This record gives sequence, C-alpha cells and structure tokens, in this order.
Amino acid sequence: MSNEGNARNGDENAPTEPRESEPGQEQATDTAEETMVEGEREERDSHPDATGESTHGGVEPVATRETAPMSEFGAREVGIGAVVALVGLVVVFAIPLVLA
Repeated sequence: MSNEGNARNGDENAPTEPRESEPGQEQATDTAEETMVEGEREERDSHPDATGESTHGGVEPVATRETAPMSEFGAREVGIGAVVALVGLVVVFAIPLVLA
C-alpha cells in the first residue's frame, strides 16, 4: 500500500499561512477591514458577562423558587384509574384467550 493518493500525510504538507475565509464564512468579528471597529469592542467589553460577574439567569435568587405542590388523589380518581387498568388487562389478556 502506498500513500500517493493521500497527499496530506505529515507536517510537510501542513499550510504555513492562514486560509482566507470563503465567501459567507467570515468570522463574526470581521468587518470590511477584517477587524472589529472600536465601538463594537467597547460594546462587547461593557456587557455584564465580560466583567466576570455572575449575572447569567436573571437576578432572582434561586432560593425563593418553590415547586408546585402535589395534589392529592380522591377516591373517585383512584376508582377511575382502577377501572381503566382492569379494562386494559381484559383487552390485552382475556380477549386473545377467548379468540384462541
């Protein structure tokens, strides 16, 4: 087996200069001069996350959150659930046994 078909083996074939972006694939910081303009840099640096402050997720403390309480099931709901389960068991097991 030879490596003639694979021309990109080894460091000798590694590019020495950075590639230019294809059209439509420019970096978000690229402008016509291919650098950020001063106003964009100041806007980015003034963002709250840029200062290292932990502001992600809003300002409400997590400790004040409460989950919704579980509602208790009444006898009516339990009875309906039992009837549905019984009908399901009849459909799954009894009908095939009768038809067999």
